[in-house]
Amino acid sequence: MSFSNTEVKLVRSAITLFPPEHVLLFLLPEIGLPMEKPFTVTASFMAQERVDKVTVWDKRGKHDVKVVQAPW
Repeated sequence: MSFSNTEVKLVRSAITLFPPEHVLLFLLPEIGLPMEKPFTVTASFMAQERVDKVTVWDKRGKHDVKVVQAPW
């Protein structure tokens, strides 16, 4: 169940890989209004070469997510 004040985070995996992998976490409040709402999360990392995708893990498994390149 989701709540109106659920905090959503991307946390970098402790495994040292490049490009880095992340875990999608939902931090549930002790008290909140039950509801579903859209969310956006971001993460950034430095790279000397172009990275097209990163891996994000959640309770359903591994997902490849397209990387949006920052302008130089």
